Amino acid sequence: MQNALLSAFSDLLNKLGIQPMAIVYHLIALAILITALYFLIYKPVRKKIKERQEEVNSIVEKNKKMTANMQIIQKQAEQALDEAKKEATAIQETALAVAHSKADKLIQDAKNQVKNIMSKTEQEIAEERLKLSTDIQKEIRDVSIAVAEKILERDVTPSDNEQLIRESLASWEKRKN
Repeated sequence: MQNALLSAFSDLLNKLGIQPMAIVYHLIALAILITALYFLIYKPVRKKIKERQEEVNSIVEKNKKMTANMQIIQKQAEQALDEAKKEATAIQETALAVAHSKADKLIQDAKNQVKNIMSKTEQEIAEERLKLSTDIQKEIRDVSIAVAEKILERDVTPSDNEQLIRESLASWEKRKN
């Protein structure tokens, strides 16, 4: 009876074009694939997830400890601030008279320093403007000579050069204003 059932089942599979050994081979290949995936992917991923979870738990613990420490430090800071306020009030009363006299002196010194810095800065700006103006005039002179030589296709004499420079500067000043 078992053989008959097995034979009927085998005939049915053959009619459908399915070979019983192919099913066995596919099941073996599936088992190998599942085992390989378990060891190559699932197990390492699970290990990484566990490590990450441990890291997160560690960070949460550190955060709790830091929060507790911060609260302790904050209380200490508040106490120190209260003490400092009391000391500051006492010191302020005794130092107020001295501070006014020193403040007036410091303000005067600061004003003098500001004046010195401003005058030095203005002098440096004036020197820089003069330098830039000189550099621009030299550049204009060189360009003017080159342009004049190209236009006139001859060498430019110093008097021609001076006249061209004056005309260029005058034209430039008009455009600038």
